[in-house]
Amino acid sequence: MSSKWMQVSGVLGLTAVVLGAYGAHAMKDSSDSMRETWRTASNYHFIHTMALVVSSTTFHGKKRNIVSSLFASGILVFCGSCYLVAFMNERKPYAQFAPIGGFLLMGGWVAFGFL
Repeated sequence: MSSKWMQVSGVLGLTAVVLGAYGAHAMKDSSDSMRETWRTASNYHFIHTMALVVSSTTFHGKKRNIVSSLFASGILVFCGSCYLVAFMNERKPYAQFAPIGGFLLMGGWVAFGFL
């Protein structure tokens, strides 16, 4: 039986592929800035989903839950904010959440290495 974090990783991996494909095809008419924002979200989404896979299979107990929670919530907040900015073609009010998500992702890496 897989852990809940592997299930979360599977869902986040699936959404990374779906949203990456959407950005590659449906964002062609968007501005360069918005396409770049979408690409940034997609790249961070993929990279941190793989970090979530590694943390959910390498760590156990409290460390696994802390690291995985930080990565998953960081993906949702940071990447979600960037996806919204690009999709809505408007920075405000969506971009204000990106720094929070960025700090969650950084916290995941700190916890990964030092907890």
